[in-house]
Amino acid sequence: MTRSHMYQLGLGLLLLSVVGAGFYLYQHLPELLRLRAQHFAQQYGVNEIDFEGLHVSRDRAGIDTLVLRGTYENFGYEARLTAGEVIYDWRVLIGGKVDNLTVSSLDIAIVQTRESEKQGQGAFALDAVLPHRLIAQLPLATASITRWKLTYQPLERQGISASGSLQIDQQLDAQMVTTLAGHPLQADLRSDLDSGNMLLNLSLREDHNDIATVSAQLAQATDDSWAWDLQGTAQHTPLLAWLRELESGGNFTLGIPAAPALSITGETAFTARVLHPNA
Repeated sequence: MTRSHMYQLGLGLLLLSVVGAGFYLYQHLPELLRLRAQHFAQQYGVNEIDFEGLHVSRDRAGIDTLVLRGTYENFGYEARLTAGEVIYDWRVLIGGKVDNLTVSSLDIAIVQTRESEKQGQGAFALDAVLPHRLIAQLPLATASITRWKLTYQPLERQGISASGSLQIDQQLDAQMVTTLAGHPLQADLRSDLDSGNMLLNLSLREDHNDIATVSAQLAQATDDSWAWDLQGTAQHTPLLAWLRELESGGNFTLGIPAAPALSITGETAFTARVLHPNA
């Protein structure tokens, strides 16, 4: 056999192997990715991964549904993602980074399975749990979750459910609304990812009127201290009635005296500035 024939045969076998391997991956890619993802996610307590409708191209990957189930310490959880898409540059993807993540909806259900074995928590650094610090660790540049819903069921207490949206692009913008004791509680959060400054607005409403509002702006005062600027309003009678309803519903133990022993009328507007160290 001449050298050219050997070269052609070798090239043909190589091409056949590449085509065969590509066809195998095309047929089995979802299962291979699922097994690989499940193996990787086990270290984070994920016990089961299911997904449908995987779409992969040169610069983006999409999925119709993704379900994660698992346990973490004394909690069990399920996360269900719908219509998720990741846009990436493969040269950056090698380093574990993606450009953009978009999700149509994300539903997370958390159930407390037993009491925590930890007896209290030690002191922590505030900047370690602020949104911009946590987001800086995420392997993405921008993210958008059109609708997310969180359901939390503690032991022997009434569950809490909240929904909202999330946008990340040099600034975190998050909105959340939940219903506690029959009244909507809304929260709006903005956090600058460069400076770490954060603004949180809370409002408790009754019949389209505010029972209470709080605006809290956080900024770093020095290298190891933080400053809170607070302002808000409170309508005393409906707020006290709401707190009693919250306690009677089993959500919290507040120790508020019964109505004959305590009643408050009027309203309050307040401003305050609080300085404290990072720890």
